[in-house]
Amino acid sequence: MRKRILLLALLCLSLMAGSVGLGGSASAGPNDPTIMLGGRPNGNRSSAVLSMESLIGRQLAAVRVYYLWDTPYPDSYSNWLVANNRTIFMSVKAKRVNGQIVPWRAIADAQPGSTLHNDIVRWADRLKATPRHVYFVFHHEPEAATNLNNGNASDFIAAWRKVITTLRAEGVTNAEYVWTMTDYSFWVQDRRTASLWYPGDAYVDHLGADAYNWYRCRPGISTPWWSLQQIIEPFRQFGLAHPTKGLMLPEWASAEDPNRPTRKGQWYADARALFKQPGWEQFVALLPYHYPSNIGTCNWFINSSQSSLDNYRAMANDVYYSRPSP
Repeated sequence: MRKRILLLALLCLSLMAGSVGLGGSASAGPNDPTIMLGGRPNGNRSSAVLSMESLIGRQLAAVRVYYLWDTPYPDSYSNWLVANNRTIFMSVKAKRVNGQIVPWRAIADAQPGSTLHNDIVRWADRLKATPRHVYFVFHHEPEAATNLNNGNASDFIAAWRKVITTLRAEGVTNAEYVWTMTDYSFWVQDRRTASLWYPGDAYVDHLGADAYNWYRCRPGISTPWWSLQQIIEPFRQFGLAHPTKGLMLPEWASAEDPNRPTRKGQWYADARALFKQPGWEQFVALLPYHYPSNIGTCNWFINSSQSSLDNYRAMANDVYYSRPSP
């Protein structure tokens, strides 16, 4: 009997392990504050955050910020976010400000006392000094073609594990680590396949996917109109195999349909209903991409049309999406 009780206790502890901040919401109802809603405003400045918040009629719980390997941190923007109760959702890319690539394998092999190891320790010190919770992403979308010079999937996994292990060893307790891939990595069957890039549950707190409905906004590429559900269903299925991890969309947006001016608005309305459905309880955070695109005619702004703004604003002010950040 004692042995059975001990085994049961260990099983419960293992199910509880993993995400230390936001967890799943299996028992949440449609009127419970269940999902944290943040955003990627148009620019790294306080005025951009306030402008986006003015559009949606509420404060962002978390703000997506992108850094390079040697970007100064904290800076005036990050200090403003922290001082004004916005959680920083940061991505740190293995590339220097001068454009120099930092190979993942070099990070993985960095020994204590080396320049690269000291760089990681420096990030640990800066994270510990941040007086709020932080979401930390090491090199988001590693499988994308733009990152080929950093290395392969094995190199990335080794670098991720090295970075996270070092941060933990240096005493960082106010950060959660969000492994973030493209949406397509969860359905393609080639070198970009998400499972090939996964560092393992022991090194990850949350799973992330950057999700986009491109439709026909890219030059020379015509894709069907996809609902958010169609785009992220493979990601959700991947998440089911990692039930102790929260699922996040650190970036998500839709193009407009020039022939149907209310279509994007309906896309947001459908998204609002989607996460309340049974089976979608693992999703804990959404950060819409309200930022200019440098590709074709893609318009990711939430106010790209009145219908889009109205429906996104309704979602933003739905209590279900009002979960506070840690």
